[in-house]
Amino acid sequence: MSCLLRAAAIICFGVTACQSSAPTNQEHQLQHEYKECVLAVTNVNVIPMTDNLVISGQTVLFGQSEIIEISKKGTGAVACDRIVDGKNRYLMPGLNDLHTHVENTAFQQGFGLPTETLPYDILLTPYLVNSITGIRILSGSPDLLAYRESVGHSDRAPHLVVASPMLSATPPVLPEPVTRIVDDPSAARAAIRDYAEAGYDFIKIRRNLSLPVYEAVIEEAHLVGMHVDGHVTQAAAGLDALLSSGQVGFAHLDEFALRISDELAIENLAEMLVECGCYVSTAIGVMPNIAEQIKNYDSLVAREEMQVMHPLLTNAFWLKPNNPYLREGAPVEFFDDLAQKTSDLVRPLYDAGVPLLAGSDAINPMIVPGYGLLDELDLLVEAGLSPFEALRTATAIPAKSVPGFEQSGFLEKGRKSNAVLLASNPLADLAVLGAPDAVILDGSYLDQQTLKGRLNEAIKTVKQP
Repeated sequence: MSCLLRAAAIICFGVTACQSSAPTNQEHQLQHEYKECVLAVTNVNVIPMTDNLVISGQTVLFGQSEIIEISKKGTGAVACDRIVDGKNRYLMPGLNDLHTHVENTAFQQGFGLPTETLPYDILLTPYLVNSITGIRILSGSPDLLAYRESVGHSDRAPHLVVASPMLSATPPVLPEPVTRIVDDPSAARAAIRDYAEAGYDFIKIRRNLSLPVYEAVIEEAHLVGMHVDGHVTQAAAGLDALLSSGQVGFAHLDEFALRISDELAIENLAEMLVECGCYVSTAIGVMPNIAEQIKNYDSLVAREEMQVMHPLLTNAFWLKPNNPYLREGAPVEFFDDLAQKTSDLVRPLYDAGVPLLAGSDAINPMIVPGYGLLDELDLLVEAGLSPFEALRTATAIPAKSVPGFEQSGFLEKGRKSNAVLLASNPLADLAVLGAPDAVILDGSYLDQQTLKGRLNEAIKTVKQP
């Protein structure tokens, strides 16, 4: 290099380059203050779910564990590992499905199938591609707990809250070890102690427990600090006794619809549910789904989303001749009628302040994980809720009501770093939730291309040979 060029380079390095590349004192301060920031979404329309509103022009800073800041100014974005322009797009909390089931080794053993390691990363992908960042599994297993432990903070799976295997009397609706038979109080107490030690989040019960066993379940669960969720037990003398028993969660709104009569008005049910502080999974898609299977089974099997289903489940539980809803003489009129009665409960219970939780009851036959929750939200709108109100059942309401979801459900500083970025406003059209521009999971940014790639990999993995 000539002396002249070398001198010019020294001048350039000493003045221009230093001015453009070296951090200023303010930038140093920001990098220190926001050192935990892994992602910034700038200039975005925020739907906080605190109210029915959209706040425009916001910058949201995500750490790995929690939201660091939401502001108009957004000066901290420069310190983040990644910056995404959210102009003309909408950011809202990730959805939660509060009533799901996931294939596990207990299903394999219960149905006499060869036990094999299940690809949970693949099986849970349909939730992510449908804007769902948290799920509540109402029938757990040791391998699900092990998987949750292995995932930790990552972009591999939604936030998992896992129930115990279901406690049931003889005969069980589903075989052991999907369920655990507890025919006397001592067996029930032992089961709950086992499940508490194993690390399950709550206890799931079937409706056929005897009253002494049911009472032992509630008492022992409270002693070990676990809450009880599940079906409306048949042994309770009446709803008053049931709703004052200490069971806080109920898995099916349709089971309450069956109790509505001239003796029990909807208003009375609502009052009792509010008084006990109980929450109810909606699962209103179950009954119309059963009726549709009876009337038009082939069309349900032909749906595109069926490609994501693992043959372990479909062969053992969904397809002919093993589908429990396709027995000869199944009363389609009963399911149609109960579907309408259940739908009729939604608006009055919501207005009364009963915590209704959006739950799909996937993998009940023909309810596809992920897709089933979006169907559930549509049915809640058909039942009289606005899109905002329906979205609350999958975000804000569980955040206020359900252990394990306290840090989700809102876009606020300090909440979990889970969100979805959408091309249009879901408050105007819920359909956009089925094709998110991106899912933010523990601060990781999964764009649409990544999500589509994972979905294609899931389909390829579970496809039958």
